[in-house]
Amino acid sequence: MKLKSTTKGTHIALVFLLLLAIFLGCEDHKVSTGAEGNPVFKTIAPSQLFFKNMRSIYYQSTEDRVNGINYYIFKQLDTVRSPFYPVIAENWLHDEAYILLRSTKNDAMPIRFVSLKDTVAWQLDSIEDRAANYQFLMTLNQRLLAQESIVWATSTGERISIFDNPLARKHFLTVLHDYLRLTNR
Repeated sequence: MKLKSTTKGTHIALVFLLLLAIFLGCEDHKVSTGAEGNPVFKTIAPSQLFFKNMRSIYYQSTEDRVNGINYYIFKQLDTVRSPFYPVIAENWLHDEAYILLRSTKNDAMPIRFVSLKDTVAWQLDSIEDRAANYQFLMTLNQRLLAQESIVWATSTGERISIFDNPLARKHFLTVLHDYLRLTNR
């Protein structure tokens, strides 16, 4: 059966319009930055479902019902040997997620990490300074991925090598990767 050219042209036009509608109808879920270039911490349903169903089993979670935040700490992190560990904070009231750095020490001491490239100074802050937490941990992420040696300069001037254990480095990077996936980056 041979199609007439007008029917063939109609089919091509319909396919083109269908593809155009699908292309234009797809929502872009890429993370944007705010006016000052600060990261946006929004999560989307598919990322949240993936994290809850596939990744959360590797984390110990605690819930802050008052503020609507679930905190996730990677179960395999060696918090005894490492003075610092990352925490994923999922704010389910606002569909946001934050990455925090916590200390096994009880004081909010300043942190100075020294790598081969430079020195990065940072103060352990609360969840309120989400952008600073994010920027600092992404810098640390880059240094760890580059296999740089990281030294913690204590307030007494002592320098302690951290993340020198390949397994500790891998676990730290796993948490950061899970966070980036949760925020669709």
